[in-house]
Amino acid sequence: MEKRIKKQIIYGLIYLLILGGIITGIYFSVRQTATPKPPMLAPKDIEIIWAQQSMQPNTNECDLAAQIKNPNPYHFATQINYQFLLYGLNGQIISQVPGTTWLLPNQTKYILVNEIVCSELSGVKTVGRVIFKVGPISWQTYTEYTEPQIQIFQKELQKLTQGPPYAQISGVVVNKNNFDLTDLKINIILENNEGKLIGARQLPIESLVAGQEIKINYQWLTEIRDNIYSLIIEPDVSPSKNFLR
Repeated sequence: MEKRIKKQIIYGLIYLLILGGIITGIYFSVRQTATPKPPMLAPKDIEIIWAQQSMQPNTNECDLAAQIKNPNPYHFATQINYQFLLYGLNGQIISQVPGTTWLLPNQTKYILVNEIVCSELSGVKTVGRVIFKVGPISWQTYTEYTEPQIQIFQKELQKLTQGPPYAQISGVVVNKNNFDLTDLKINIILENNEGKLIGARQLPIESLVAGQEIKINYQWLTEIRDNIYSLIIEPDVSPSKNFLR
């Protein structure tokens, strides 16, 4: 009788060990297949939203502007080589303006070039259209990204009857982050009621500490003939290890 009980206990322990092994294997198999690591896909192409040029009155210069977007949530374009291609009224290329920039994940930004010589005669329009192209792009992947919080309040434009200056533009820039910012630029864009570019300028700010707010004032020194319908004032933030990991 005693031997029989011992055999039953041994068989029971063996059964429990086998059953436990099966259950453990099923658990880890289900766990691994239920939460697979998402594959890191190749980055999508940079989107070019628009590109325009605007001849400045009484000069032989024009302003160039483009708006581009990075549609990727985890890819940072560390270097983008670009070109503004200026075409004449007859369709020929009359000028090429190269440059480099970057795009943070999911970022939409403006590319501005101002006071470019685009005519041999003052005040004479020779540019028919402008095309913006991007060349080779250097990508870097980030798993953690916090969008930098910079807000601009009290945007105002006062157009002056006599000049220069022909307009006074002001605003209040606030660093809402808990870290300092350096090499910050403020883009200023003027548009008419048809969304056409009147002019574009860029105001540099060397540093803006965490929580700081500053008042900006910009004097527009070239004549403005069109009626200003839209004033755009937006920050252009240099990449920082504070919000890219």
